[in-house]
Amino acid sequence: MSRVLIISNDYVSKRMAGPAIRCFNLSEVLSRRHEVKLACENEPDIEARGFSLVPFKRDPESLRALAAESNVVVLPPYTLAIYPFLKDLGVPLVMDLYDPFILEKLEVYQGGGTREQFQSDLNVLKDLLIAGDFFIAGTEDQRSFWLGMLASLGRINPRTYISDKSLNNLICTIPFGVSSKPPVHSTQVLKGVVKGIERDDFVLLWAGGIWNWFDPFTLIRAMGRVNDPAIKLFFLGVKHPHPAMPKEQFRVAGEAKELAEKLGLLNKSVFFNHEWVPFEMRQNFLLEADAGVSTHFDHVENRFSIRTRALDYIWAGLPMVMTAGDYISRLVEERDVGITIPQENDEALADAIVRLKNADRTAIQSYKKRLTQLAQEFRWDVIVRPLDEYCLAPRLAADKADPLSSDEAIPQIVDDPEGSTAKRRSIPEKVLNLLKNLLIK
Repeated sequence: MSRVLIISNDYVSKRMAGPAIRCFNLSEVLSRRHEVKLACENEPDIEARGFSLVPFKRDPESLRALAAESNVVVLPPYTLAIYPFLKDLGVPLVMDLYDPFILEKLEVYQGGGTREQFQSDLNVLKDLLIAGDFFIAGTEDQRSFWLGMLASLGRINPRTYISDKSLNNLICTIPFGVSSKPPVHSTQVLKGVVKGIERDDFVLLWAGGIWNWFDPFTLIRAMGRVNDPAIKLFFLGVKHPHPAMPKEQFRVAGEAKELAEKLGLLNKSVFFNHEWVPFEMRQNFLLEADAGVSTHFDHVENRFSIRTRALDYIWAGLPMVMTAGDYISRLVEERDVGITIPQENDEALADAIVRLKNADRTAIQSYKKRLTQLAQEFRWDVIVRPLDEYCLAPRLAADKADPLSSDEAIPQIVDDPEGSTAKRRSIPEKVLNLLKNLLIK
């Protein structure tokens, strides 16, 4: 058993987004064999099960004390940039990189980002890749992506290689997961409750935020093509539960609502929920929906992303309509649990929606049976095993425990033709302040 500290940079509360949900579930599973503390910035209003919830309220000394008494620390991106002392405590650091933030931010920069912001984010990534002792990828594609970056920074070297030629003791894969308990409907929340959505309607559910790297526009235009008053689209979340989420993260959400209004679909066949649904209530929306939906553009983020809330579709047995090209859509195709369509093809999407709505009972039950089987594979207690095993014997990475000689030294940061290493690695104060209020999902 180890003393494990998990740090969340998202609010841990009844209204949790993806990063906090992940931290909460990692904590719960690891607590079965370890003493786990989940450190969060806010005063939590949710009950912990088997582990301790510790609000450190952005107090560096409180976090330092928590980390110093731990055998291993699990942290998300940006935490190390805000609390750099974590890499000086001699405690093994596990970097959870399930979210390829450096690729997502490319979409955010289009809304007015600067070169300075990009360089700062890149420095954040390089620092955590150099400082980490164990890394978590969300998919096998991501694992290859992070292995390439680790290699470019010298972290794949004679020391790390000879300790384990598979490099499984350096980086593992843990996707997003689902509860081992099936969802139970507790109260009516959607059909017959939301004005304009009737009990007999066929409801498509978008079960998460509308982030800037998604494509709600093709989906809304497809709803205009459907021309069936019994088919409704419900966006489950628009307002993020973290109060410091930058407004720029909601740019596409606002544009999506404007498009629905322009097409005359708003509150007729397309609906937006402007509050974030409590974590323990989301299953009611899922169980009242008839299908889950997610659409995105054809860009590099898709290749390496994992649509975290799509795992809720699997948990609830919801057949899916997905844009092809990402991890979840490949699962949909391989396991036959829904329909995938090409990017930005509203005609094909409209056809898929109608086909799913008109599918007979036998086809729907077949989807649900396969989804139930898939959900067993994604249970949190199943997918977290690599991290659980690491925490049984946490250790510094081989090249940190047994440093390379001077002629083998790890290159810290590749030279920048525009300036010195010191200049390049420093993070401007105004950008650091933004990082303190930054959350990626």
